[in-house]
Amino acid sequence: MLYRMKQFFNGIFAQGAEGEEVELLREALPEEEMRLFFQMNKADQRHALNVLKTAQSLLQDAGIGQQNVIQAEEARKLLVRCCLLHDVGRGYEMGPVRKSLAVLLDSLFPNWAREYDRNDAAGYLGKILYRYYKHAAIGSEMLRKQGLTEEAKIVALHHQEGFSGLDEQQKVILLVLKQADNLN
Repeated sequence: MLYRMKQFFNGIFAQGAEGEEVELLREALPEEEMRLFFQMNKADQRHALNVLKTAQSLLQDAGIGQQNVIQAEEARKLLVRCCLLHDVGRGYEMGPVRKSLAVLLDSLFPNWAREYDRNDAAGYLGKILYRYYKHAAIGSEMLRKQGLTEEAKIVALHHQEGFSGLDEQQKVILLVLKQADNLN
């Protein structure tokens, strides 16, 4: 519970990308993907930047196997894009207050919440739960429309078990992304 309260207040007072982070975004993301990043609310932008920093630290501390798989420059760039864009499906509307409401509903009434999320047009709570549960699939579709098929595959699975349809490099990137996401 304390963790969730800290997460809420961090989200409320989150700052977007600043200084060197803006330069990092310019280097890592083409213009269309930058728009996707900046369409997220400030809390999700900060979260994505924190996930990236954590993923880079994890990679430095990783075993030889993971380092070898993500040694290539293109693989590192793919990891950076996945970290920065993994929550674009939440959209701007899914800020800290709505996310906290979804977390509470999921914790207190999980069966009802899962049942109620089926329709994006199911009223205020339905929209919140829909985004909360389906943001990975929504984000994956957004990335696919931008031509980012590898990123779309990885983002689609970042809250699921398994590696359906991923090659070895993509599996390692997904594992690092999941671990970094869980730590943030």
